[in-house]
Amino acid sequence: MFRRNFLAIPVGLAITPPKQLLEEFTPLTVDWIEQVGDEMLPPDNKQGEEDYDALLVDLKRNQVHTVGDLRRLIASNLKGALETDRIYSSSPILSGDKRRKRGVFFKHVGLIRQCLDDYNPDLIIAGRTSRR
Repeated sequence: MFRRNFLAIPVGLAITPPKQLLEEFTPLTVDWIEQVGDEMLPPDNKQGEEDYDALLVDLKRNQVHTVGDLRRLIASNLKGALETDRIYSSSPILSGDKRRKRGVFFKHVGLIRQCLDDYNPDLIIAGRTSRR
């Protein structure tokens, strides 16, 4: 006869995993991309409507499938993306542009794309390959 060992949990007691653990494996959606961007990216780069739908497709094509994947992508590549943003925003081509006055070039979607490009130079975007 087999003996089964079960963990006895009192009825009515819910075990809630920590938010971070839940997000780690949560499938990426446009709402999550916006939320993570709002949490991790500079607010000055957020501007009006952004095309999160196309970004979601590009992220998934490049193996970023979960909220945890997106957080790691941004955390490990944001410094380089912000440096590129600073260089582009100081370009004389943007003279008089509102973005230059704020000292930014990329919107949140652009910063995430730049993080993706820094992470994967052979990036696949909208069916084409970006090679440096």
